[in-house]
Amino acid sequence: MSNYFFTLVDQNFVLRALTLYKSFKTFNRKRKFIIVTLDDKSFKLVKKFKDEDLISLNVLDFDLRIVKKIKEKRTYKEYCWTMKSIAFSYILENFKHITWLFYLDSDSMVFSKFQSLNDEKFDALLTPHRPLNNFFKKIVKNVGRFNAGFLGIKNNVNGRKILKYWKNRCIESCKELPDKNEYGDQKYLSEISKKFLRINIDPNNGLNVAPWNLCDEKNIISYKNLPKNLIFYHMQGFKIYNLNIFNLYSDDFFVCQNVFKKIYLPYINLLKKTYNEIKKKDSSFFQRKEFKIDLKFLIKKIIFGIGNFKLKFFYEK
Repeated sequence: MSNYFFTLVDQNFVLRALTLYKSFKTFNRKRKFIIVTLDDKSFKLVKKFKDEDLISLNVLDFDLRIVKKIKEKRTYKEYCWTMKSIAFSYILENFKHITWLFYLDSDSMVFSKFQSLNDEKFDALLTPHRPLNNFFKKIVKNVGRFNAGFLGIKNNVNGRKILKYWKNRCIESCKELPDKNEYGDQKYLSEISKKFLRINIDPNNGLNVAPWNLCDEKNIISYKNLPKNLIFYHMQGFKIYNLNIFNLYSDDFFVCQNVFKKIYLPYINLLKKTYNEIKKKDSSFFQRKEFKIDLKFLIKKIIFGIGNFKLKFFYEK
């Protein structure tokens, strides 16, 4: 039985993708991981990491007529989201020995071995948002029951039918702004769960854990809500300024110290280690700043406190 995993990134997220792979490999040796890149620069960089379990693919090797058409007519986010289902299809067509193919968002970190993914009763796996906080429950009504940051498709007749339906829907439309029926590639997953049989809609709750799973009614991202069987954490909302300065999450919510030490600090340390490896292989590489530090930002921090703003050198080992 051959399970493959993949993520999809451009040059701005290639650091995250390689960091994800390193965390994945720590617990899942001998399992293949594919990084699908949206540009030549990130493709060439991933190729420099020579590892028998790491495979690099470039969307420019896909059907360029579809790729070009989608890129020309959509926002960049819509283009990226659409390419996910197309990448799924390309991989299954070109790696026919795959039994299951799983996708992870690149802004994730693996904390244990992937288990209980091969239940013979199912041909697809979807992860529900499972929000605890009322704010996030309202958000889920707009963006869909399932999170597209992790899903799996089995390489059989039913699995390929499910994938074909999802891909066709994404090619038809992949709206950046949610409406009643659509939101990116994600809201279609709710349709899939109703239209097709043999879909696992309640997998291990240690998969695709994210801030909305931990946030309590006091808007604290709390350690008490962290599953004991954590497999991987989705770092949604995590922003990089540089490799010493980070914002963990929106300041409307507070990441508690235990969650920071258990989840975010190991991620920050691995990001920095991976960044240093990348620089050795490509000295021209740079990580773009994902938020601004200006006067307004600093005044807000002075008034309301540091919150989720972290300076790595305070935590050096």
